[in-house]
Amino acid sequence: MDASIHATDNAMGLAWVLRDHTEFFFAAKNLHLDGVYTVNEAEAIAMRETLSWLKNTGMRGVDVEMDSQSVFHAISYPSFYSAFGVLIDDVKEMASLIHDVQFYFVKRPANCAAHTLAREACSVSGYGEWFDTPPALLVSCLFRDLMN
Repeated sequence: MDASIHATDNAMGLAWVLRDHTEFFFAAKNLHLDGVYTVNEAEAIAMRETLSWLKNTGMRGVDVEMDSQSVFHAISYPSFYSAFGVLIDDVKEMASLIHDVQFYFVKRPANCAAHTLAREACSVSGYGEWFDTPPALLVSCLFRDLMN
């Protein structure tokens, strides 16, 4: 999952890409949101939206990869008082509603597909959702992500 901020357009894009247990594409979604947040807040919002979508689809036993060390570490620590802290509490609550969610930090090169979809969401209004077959713009990124 990833977030992309476009401050000049007062917008951000969120995206997540799902792979099955053999690392092949399963599903993806991206969203366009008006407003600009800090990088940490945007990444936490992307995580919350990802988990909400997973919960609504009934998926369980999910490994969630992110390239934000701040969000990754904040999920493991006790609550703290700030806008970011409130978002992290939302993430923790949402994760508790899904059976067997594991969080992992990955370096940015291994998160190319989600990053590409998040950037794309900033250039269009609304969202896209794909199942079984990835959008053309993701094919090379999915391959690169597997190599990292």
